[in-house]
Amino acid sequence: GTKEHIIQKYSSFYSDWLIHQPFHRCLLIGGNHDKYLETLSKEEIESIFPQQSQVLSQLVSSSLCDKEVFYLRNQMIQIDGKISVFGTPLSYGASTNDAFQSIEFEEETIRALESNKDSPIDLFISHGPIFPYSSAVGHLVRPQLFHAHGHLHYDVGCRLIPLDEVDNKKGVANIDSSQHVVTLNASLMDMNYEARELPLVIDVILIEKDEVNQEKGVLNQYHSCLLYTSPS
Repeated sequence: GTKEHIIQKYSSFYSDWLIHQPFHRCLLIGGNHDKYLETLSKEEIESIFPQQSQVLSQLVSSSLCDKEVFYLRNQMIQIDGKISVFGTPLSYGASTNDAFQSIEFEEETIRALESNKDSPIDLFISHGPIFPYSSAVGHLVRPQLFHAHGHLHYDVGCRLIPLDEVDNKKGVANIDSSQHVVTLNASLMDMNYEARELPLVIDVILIEKDEVNQEKGVLNQYHSCLLYTSPS
């Protein structure tokens, strides 16, 4: 269809379904099936996913205007001034569904990460896994909490990705936060594209710095305890 038709389809998804779901804040990224989304400009994306309450109030009832929706394409945002989130639709694959998988887009992602290199990333969100597919991107990604992604429909769950070699004597990797990345594959679809998996629920407890031993790790000015659960 035309670009106007495509924008209308995404806008209907937003105003007729997404904004009515039970959340306070929603972070969105594209993926390799979103070829049309890849072609839209920043201004067109902002027209689909309005974040200003005065714009939102024109689409939905006033009771929903306290919700926030952010579409992230190689961007960093701050959540409540405490957690920094970087989001990208980047993934890797060999199918014909190849949106956001080009070398040019990977280079765009690298430039965005390098421009934010002085700002620690607490939560890194991408459509697909980064490790071990790209060392160029991977060496720039050191989330202090975890890396959340989807894309791999056959490998759902939590993984600890060591960034250094495993200590052969002990047979375990050094799990110091500077030496590993916690990755969460939150894919809901199975290999037949049917929604078979349950959502992953992550509780991040933030405690004031003066309440904890700083040697245990500090998330910016806060200490973070990550609890990983999967609902039964």
